[in-house]
Amino acid sequence: MNWISRLRREAWRGWAESASPDLEEPLLSSAFLKRIEGLSLMVGRRGTTGFVGEHSSVRKAHSVEFADYRDYRPGDDIRLIDWNVYARLGQLTLRLTEAAEATTLHLLLDCSASMAFGAPSKFRTMQRIAAALGCLALARYDSVMITLLHAEEARVLPRLRAKNETGRLLSVLEDLKPRGALDFPAAVRSFCAKPHRGLCVVISDLMAPMNLEESLGSLRRIGLEPAVIQVLAPEEAQPRIEGAFDLMDCETGATLLTQINAPALRAYAARFADWTAELEAACLVQHAPFIRLLTNQPLEEVLFTAIRGRFVQ
Repeated sequence: MNWISRLRREAWRGWAESASPDLEEPLLSSAFLKRIEGLSLMVGRRGTTGFVGEHSSVRKAHSVEFADYRDYRPGDDIRLIDWNVYARLGQLTLRLTEAAEATTLHLLLDCSASMAFGAPSKFRTMQRIAAALGCLALARYDSVMITLLHAEEARVLPRLRAKNETGRLLSVLEDLKPRGALDFPAAVRSFCAKPHRGLCVVISDLMAPMNLEESLGSLRRIGLEPAVIQVLAPEEAQPRIEGAFDLMDCETGATLLTQINAPALRAYAARFADWTAELEAACLVQHAPFIRLLTNQPLEEVLFTAIRGRFVQ
């Protein structure tokens, strides 16, 4: 790994020493929770679970939303016959309507040590985004499953099913801590060992070694509709420092002595642009929404501008 790619993953000691700790404030304010009640997840028809909810389903049912017509067959429910069609055409035709079902929101959270960087940290930003998405899902009768990605493992926490479990969701997220390294492809393979359905949102800085396109394909193959939220600190997207620095890998402790100057920063900017373009291309191939966020963006802007219209409506 050359030093430019290392620069992407590592914390500058000077930054770490000057960065202020995350503010001791709740993940979400009561006013924000009230504001997101009108939002809902956008999920394809094959992402529903079969339980009653508010998302369109591939199934047909006796409800108020028209879906399609088909010819009557012996054994069909005669209450579904459209007698207006019979009066006009003399044909027995069923009027099919659309079922409304729930979905499951899977939140795959990067819990590696690199997420602790920034002020506020990438980890705190991830917690707040996960809390917002989870709360709006529970408010719309969807269930939520949190999966912690760490090392080569995916730890799936118990399912949350109802709006009255919002407090439990926030408590679980508040108690999470970043630590160690992450093997992203291995952790995703661990998660994909069992089939799942629903919407799967990966929240990470994406700085672990990974084959993102392959991992997203694995999520699709087990029945999920993937989306990716990349969280970065502003200093990682556009560093503004020069001089001699000891670069320290916050996950392994390895150090690298280097001189950061204008040519190095230009090389970093070029490598950063190439890297982010690769991530976007991988998501495009797998038809996965890709959203890049900075930790200094207000949560309202994140949810109502960056994410809304991608997989939230």
